[in-house]
Amino acid sequence: MDRRKDTAVEAVLEQLIEHGPGEIASVFARAFELAMQIERERFLGAAHYERTPDRRGYANGYKAKRIDTPAG
Repeated sequence: MDRRKDTAVEAVLEQLIEHGPGEIASVFARAFELAMQIERERFLGAAHYERTPDRRGYANGYKAKRIDTPAG
């Protein structure tokens, strides 16, 4: 599970490097998505589609939300 998160963080940073500061809004969006995914996994006690005896519930999904920031 930790390697997958490392890969996701690397992908976000690579996107920032590749597209530069002009695409910072999309980089922030991906970073927030990753943070929400990590938070959900910690709350549930299991990763997406992972079955464990310690699982504390199930996620029914989520709907898209818009966050307006000065960065875009």
